[in-house]
Amino acid sequence: MWRLGSCLKHGLGTERDEKEAVKCFRESAKNGSAQGFYELANCYLDGEGTTKNKRYFKKYLQSAADRGHVDAGLKLADLYEQEGTPESTTKAFELIKKIVQRTGRKDGREKLAGYYGRGIGVEKQTGNAALLDLQSSSRSEGPSSRDSGKRRISEIWDETQGKDQCVERSKRERRKTTEKTDQLQTLSSKRIRTKQQRSYSF
Repeated sequence: MWRLGSCLKHGLGTERDEKEAVKCFRESAKNGSAQGFYELANCYLDGEGTTKNKRYFKKYLQSAADRGHVDAGLKLADLYEQEGTPESTTKAFELIKKIVQRTGRKDGREKLAGYYGRGIGVEKQTGNAALLDLQSSSRSEGPSSRDSGKRRISEIWDETQGKDQCVERSKRERRKTTEKTDQLQTLSSKRIRTKQQRSYSF
């Protein structure tokens, strides 16, 4: 039912009708659909097919998150964080931690690393922030992203003065990054020389 609502909301294959879309999302939510609750929550957030209502937005977002909807959980954590109370920030931290444990989502890992690094909802722990940052970077695409993550983790480890293991690992990561950069530069130089030699042969 929520798929029909989505088509009505965006005018996909049918005439756009946001009010009918809300009815579909509501019916889907009544049947226990996490996506139905999530779509209904967004309608109340943006005032699409209904009036804006932050209370209903949070209510239905919570219902979607309770049923395992990851995007709903991420948005709900943002709401908890914005409230800024010790209780709400703890809820945000616990929610994101569960999402990461269950799904391993990259954006969830990044958010959890930020919570650890800034002490949001949990005691500040730069080591945990660093490890999550590295894990997140290691799974992203492209060597430049991974190298950036390693440089970032080195900076975090350096903040933990007096911890020899952290400082030593920071040095190792920087050394690896430098060696890799040198290898790429050497390979690039060889390719340039090869092209030049080929051009001279003509």
